[in-house]
Amino acid sequence: MGHRVLASLVTAAAFLGSGTYVVLHPKSDAAPLQPPVASAVAKASPAPAGKTQAPRATPRITLQPGVRATELPGITYTHVS
Repeated sequence: MGHRVLASLVTAAAFLGSGTYVVLHPKSDAAPLQPPVASAVAKASPAPAGKTQAPRATPRITLQPGVRATELPGITYTHVS
């Protein structure tokens, strides 16, 4: 029975501690190291007049000698940070 009480106290302390941390550390949009939003980057850096931006090349995976490729479709990257 003592272990249950101890476990309950530890759980309650962790819950209160994490809740306190969240309240004391609100998210700040002006914080450093925040990556810009993709649409904000596109608006901030338009292409020069008369020029269009080339599409970004998809990174390719290169295999070491002796490693065989399988017949799977290519890897696509859809993550935008």
